[in-house]
Amino acid sequence: MMESTSFSVQNETPRTPHPLPHFGVRGFADSKAPLSSDYLSDSFHNLIGRYRVRGQYAEMEPLCQLALEIQEKTLGPEHFEVALTLNDLAEAYHLQGKYAKAELLYNRALVILKNTLGNEHPRVSTTLGNLARVFAVQGHYTQAEQFYLCSLAIQKKTLGPDHPDVALNLKHLADLYHRWSLTTL
Repeated sequence: MMESTSFSVQNETPRTPHPLPHFGVRGFADSKAPLSSDYLSDSFHNLIGRYRVRGQYAEMEPLCQLALEIQEKTLGPEHFEVALTLNDLAEAYHLQGKYAKAELLYNRALVILKNTLGNEHPRVSTTLGNLARVFAVQGHYTQAEQFYLCSLAIQKKTLGPDHPDVALNLKHLADLYHRWSLTTL
């Protein structure tokens, strides 16, 4: 019997590529094991996090797609874990310059998060900020501003005005205003 396959790799120093995502995960997904187990979701998120830390977004993409496929089948398409994986896959697309795909997935994740957590949850705020960054990088400053301001309002209300996430969001908003001002000179 399998104990727990979850392990933390978030803070591990990047080394050589790790074969685990390609060894065993697909086989485990095809087995009769309980795919909705917490340890499977944790393992996917840990492995995805490892690729994120290394900046290996192209490698992160297929693992996110596999996790999403499994989660949608086992947990249902509107589950909270599906929204987290949609955010991960959208981030991989965003950082590879696939903005239309990123926007689509962030929006889908946003709907799920609002339905499962409510409109004023910090995770909703994070996804709004992610959408703002997608718009900002494409030069859609008005849309980016709207999403940053929505995200900021939720953060101030739920986390408090002195929270580090509020400060980071304000920095992103200031960067947006700076880039925006350069286009109007």
